[in-house]
Amino acid sequence: MKKIKEKNQEKGEAIMNVRRTKEIKVGGWKLQISEKRIALSEEAVEKALLAIEEWQRVFPKEETWIEKHYKIPSLIIRLDCVCAGAEKILIYEIEERPAGIGLASLVNRSFEEKLKSLRSIWPAFSVVVSPRRGNNNDDLLWNRVITLEEALNSRELLLIRAEPKEEELWPLQSRSVSTLRMKGSKEYGEKLGWWKQVSVEDFEKLPWEDGFVLKPIQGSKCRDVVIWIPSSLLSFKKMGGVVTKTKIQKTLEKHKTMFSQPFIPPMKVAVEGDEDFFMIYRVFFGYDGEKYIPMGGVWNARRKQLKIHGASDAICGPVIIP
Repeated sequence: MKKIKEKNQEKGEAIMNVRRTKEIKVGGWKLQISEKRIALSEEAVEKALLAIEEWQRVFPKEETWIEKHYKIPSLIIRLDCVCAGAEKILIYEIEERPAGIGLASLVNRSFEEKLKSLRSIWPAFSVVVSPRRGNNNDDLLWNRVITLEEALNSRELLLIRAEPKEEELWPLQSRSVSTLRMKGSKEYGEKLGWWKQVSVEDFEKLPWEDGFVLKPIQGSKCRDVVIWIPSSLLSFKKMGGVVTKTKIQKTLEKHKTMFSQPFIPPMKVAVEGDEDFFMIYRVFFGYDGEKYIPMGGVWNARRKQLKIHGASDAICGPVIIP
């Protein structure tokens, strides 16, 4: 086991150290859990709320129940982000139909309590999961999950776990409390100036001297998300998730157009003394009938990996809202 390096402390770069406390199984995968609580600052939360206000104004409209009644994309959303100091928050994406609600309930008691409070004022709804997904979800940990047949034969409101192209679920759109056909749309980021659209013809003009990420115009689960790291960012160059110029070109040729986002470095964290872990925050916000309110969430960390999500090698713990 590595020890926390003294040179980091000499440079004023002491890295937070966490330890694993247990392993849990969620759906079809296992996760390592830590009890280490991380609190977001009030300043970071305020800036997140301002970003959400801008986001909800520009996110594409869809003929869902939630859009019709409240003019918002979803009852619950999630920010994937990092903090640089106490006041600065850097956002990777805003997930408008987030996974991980059940996991956050299991790991974070404060989040569980806030979710319970919001559900007392939310309309009742069930979760329907596309048959193509199997059991790789955590919704049973927090809500009733029904089959597609049950959903089609009922009139209840639904949170629909399906890909936008699954036309057999489109008849449920008018009862959805979140997105369906607009799931994973990244158009909002271009409108907010967070990333810009590039095409195959722009390959040579990409910011090769800087780190950047290419992501599909619409997508989720890190599918076809590719990360470029230049030699000037050597500490990230050999991490998992980093690709070659050839891979960048092939991915861009496949999609024709994509969004290019400047590389946002994840946070360093030591796990039981091993400093080769990178971490992000996944913070949820729920709608209370008038506005989105912060709920807290989880931090996720993976070893030598820049694609940080709920993989089998991931470690997560609670993120607390002040």
